[in-house]
Amino acid sequence: MAPQGDKRSHRACESRRKLLFSVVCMICAPHLVAAQLPIRMGVERVEIGQATGSPFGRVSGLALDSQGSVFVVDELSSQVHLISTEGHTVRTFARSGDGPGELRRPCCPRSMPGGRLWVLSPSVNRVEAFRVADSSAEGVGRTVIRGTYSYLLMRPPVIAQDGSVLVMAIQRGSTFLANRFVVVAVDSTGKVTAEHLLPDYPQDFAGAVVASFPNGRTMTRPIPFGAEYWLVQSSDGSYAAVLTSEYVVVHYELNGTPRRRITRDIDGAPLSAAERATGESELADLRQVVERGGGSLPRVSLPAVKPVIDQVWFDQEDRLWVELSARTAADEAQADVYSRNGELVFQARWPSDIDLSLGAIRRNAGWGLRTSALGEHSVVHLVFQE
Repeated sequence: MAPQGDKRSHRACESRRKLLFSVVCMICAPHLVAAQLPIRMGVERVEIGQATGSPFGRVSGLALDSQGSVFVVDELSSQVHLISTEGHTVRTFARSGDGPGELRRPCCPRSMPGGRLWVLSPSVNRVEAFRVADSSAEGVGRTVIRGTYSYLLMRPPVIAQDGSVLVMAIQRGSTFLANRFVVVAVDSTGKVTAEHLLPDYPQDFAGAVVASFPNGRTMTRPIPFGAEYWLVQSSDGSYAAVLTSEYVVVHYELNGTPRRRITRDIDGAPLSAAERATGESELADLRQVVERGGGSLPRVSLPAVKPVIDQVWFDQEDRLWVELSARTAADEAQADVYSRNGELVFQARWPSDIDLSLGAIRRNAGWGLRTSALGEHSVVHLVFQE
């Protein structure tokens, strides 16, 4: 399992070393009581989905252009749709394939000034570049990552000042705890020019269970309501690491030097009786599947409390959003939002059925993903108001 991208479906699992925070002096974000923070409420403006005849199959990435319109990447069709803030489709481009401007199960777009858009095709280790103008969109370049990596993480690529492309990747180890996370820099020919080792999972990570089978095969699955490990990257190449069981987020420079350590004194909420019953049922189902296949599953218990943090991401201004697992009394999602210099500037709240973790947010507006009970995707335009 790999660190998360899309809510729950792209979530992570894989590392072994403890993050050594104490060896470096790091800047802690100011500790503010939630009641002292400005609160910005996300108000829905437009929703584009099945009900409006949208063509989306499986939305796998969102990114804003300079006007606030959103690029919607569809993994199933390998197309990119540009949707205006009024909800109109401006254009659709790309298709499935291996030719110029073609994609393979794409995700994770990165929009840059000048009408440039980079889209990751992780299954074939490549990044496609597009030039998007007022009346056209065309593929203008491709970077194929040629290193020996097990797979690329579902994260938007970063375009460095020298033109090289940075992607997050995994080098598989003998067990998931032995896997290595790296940021890989590649030039226009696909040659790897640098590797930056990322922090592994903490040694005491207990968010997953490993099933064993007689043929030596193993299967790793998350523990219901267990902790998760997140690695997310900003547009300047720096990245944040967090284990969701506690509110501790460490923001690193690309070279691994800690930039700051962000903490808040918040405890996870106890599991409700219904949540505990659901979790126990999921573990029982997993055990049954494993044993039917001739395998064994170690005994595992549900955690007493839920993780403090649900997920983290950088938006398109490189503000860091830390979404809490607890909902408000009105059942709204809530996140602490930190400026580029690490200042806690406001708390955002929005309808809890909208996933904002794809990061398509700038200033006071953005786009999120809503998934229906049938698994159908729609994109929602929100404006945040105090």
